[in-house]
Amino acid sequence: MELLFVTPEITPYSRSGEIGDVCAALPKALRGGGHKVTVISPLWPGIDASARGLARRLSGVEIELGGRRFPCVLHDGRTTGGVELVFVAQPELFAEGPSGGDDAARLRAAVGLSLAAAQVAVTREPAPEVVHAHGWFAAAALPLVKAARPEVALLLSLHDPAQQGRLAPAATDWLPAALTQLLGEGEQRSLLRAGIAAAQRVVSSSEAELQLLRGSTYGLADALGANGKLLAIANGLDAARWNPLTDPLLPARFDPVELQGKARCKDQLQFELELPVRPELPLVACVGQLTPDAGGGLLARALPQLLQAELQLVVAGGDAELRQLMTAHAARHEERLRAIAPADERSVHRAIAAADLLLVPARDPGYPDLHLCGQRYGALPIAPRHGAIADAVVDCDAQLTTGTGFLFETDDAADLAAALGRALAAFERAKPFEALRRRAMKLDVSWERSARRYEHQYRTLRGAS
Repeated sequence: MELLFVTPEITPYSRSGEIGDVCAALPKALRGGGHKVTVISPLWPGIDASARGLARRLSGVEIELGGRRFPCVLHDGRTTGGVELVFVAQPELFAEGPSGGDDAARLRAAVGLSLAAAQVAVTREPAPEVVHAHGWFAAAALPLVKAARPEVALLLSLHDPAQQGRLAPAATDWLPAALTQLLGEGEQRSLLRAGIAAAQRVVSSSEAELQLLRGSTYGLADALGANGKLLAIANGLDAARWNPLTDPLLPARFDPVELQGKARCKDQLQFELELPVRPELPLVACVGQLTPDAGGGLLARALPQLLQAELQLVVAGGDAELRQLMTAHAARHEERLRAIAPADERSVHRAIAAADLLLVPARDPGYPDLHLCGQRYGALPIAPRHGAIADAVVDCDAQLTTGTGFLFETDDAADLAAALGRALAAFERAKPFEALRRRAMKLDVSWERSARRYEHQYRTLRGAS
């Protein structure tokens, strides 16, 4: 099949969170399944076309927005996995980056990307059979493609449904007519609603999120309706980036069968951080952005109780206030606590590889699938019973015969500490804990599994169109 992805970002060219990772890994997995995949995204200022080996097309596209014409230059590229890339360059519209600029600028950039993507879809030969848009930023591409090519199958992945690209009721005269009739009513008018109205399938990354979407949490239940267009397909992990057997950032490699390399990773991290090199002590890692809204506040509240346990805690990341708190506690618990800043790719990988347990205080927008990373690297997650995490992590029973992690109630410091207590008690039981670790590491959390589910949806919609 000919597949066209529309996205505001794609790792490693541009990334502000989950969408960039998904739009790098899922197309690669689909390409491996024999499909031709093209990803179209803005050429943000941080992307050096020459350094990235992108070739400028002789002819571009021109879009009309609010009575003005904006010429767009197209740059072509290709990933090592064979995915074709099309970057749209328009310095006035795409000036701030995927998460920068004020609301008005971001709305204009989103509609500009959608207009350009629709032109590419309409003029491309062979024509795409499926257009898959990602997030509110790309959602408007779907009604625009539908107006020009009604035979194309249309999917929308929501990612963060709280972000909807809302528009003031009176501020839509600059939008294309194909969008204005699908935006919704009053204060609910948004680009995301237009995308939902046009899409034949709307995809969330978890069953738990599905329930929130069907309720009042996001105010989208009326737009989604009850006609079965909403479904959940879990995200996977990019095996090229997250594989303890091949990870170039680790001091030693390992897999579920041979775990000696993991023990060496633990020894090395303890040595580098000047912690006592004690393999019998549980090493707990907590990594990511750790801002007040991304787990940092919960970690700060729970920290005094956590440090009463017999453990070593390594925290990689956090804002200035959290790092200051870490420094103060580390002075009193110098054999138990170390803080690393910033949480760069190397420190995150090495901390997870070394850890026996991975504390995930909340879903992190920078690393939204940490719970999967922990399972893959044998660092059993201690994580909130919420959203995609609740779908992927099964709470361990007392005998450790079932389960793949330890869950606590969201934003509950006392329950977090209780879950840690259960995890530390499990660690004391060496053989059952090792069996639990190996079981979690053997789980199939690959994008190939998720890609097969997307492929089924593509084929179903193609058969229905």
